[in-house]
Amino acid sequence: MPKVFISYSSKDGDVARQLYSFLQMAGAEPFLAEIDLAPGAKWKDEILDALRSSLWVFFLATPNSCPSQAVAHEIGASLVLKKKLIPLMWKVTPKQLPPWVDDTQAVDLRDSSKVVQLIKQIGETIQSDKFWTGVIVAGIIAFGFWVLAKK
Repeated sequence: MPKVFISYSSKDGDVARQLYSFLQMAGAEPFLAEIDLAPGAKWKDEILDALRSSLWVFFLATPNSCPSQAVAHEIGASLVLKKKLIPLMWKVTPKQLPPWVDDTQAVDLRDSSKVVQLIKQIGETIQSDKFWTGVIVAGIIAFGFWVLAKK
């Protein structure tokens, strides 16, 4: 069962794979469609199952993902399922976020102060056991350092 579902545009696979890698190294059990879907899998069913079983949804908000219908479906499902949704902005501003997440606190991953705010937000908003909160925070810290190195 994945703990973190990553919603992203396939055009942003490089950033999504880095986020996946850091979360995996932290033991967070992420789900990324291009990595976790087996050949021949019914991908719509598998994606929905992964979304249902995940505790958190990270929306990698980019110029490619914000207008994506597939991403809109994933985020809509996550809202209906009342998942902990965290928009992670990459090369977009809050005003460019889709209306279905514009009331959710987002974090710009290129801004180190925002990464610190994300860590604080995760600690305050994820109502889970302390172990998984620590795992997620460690993954985000590692990813934040990678993002800052890409500036």
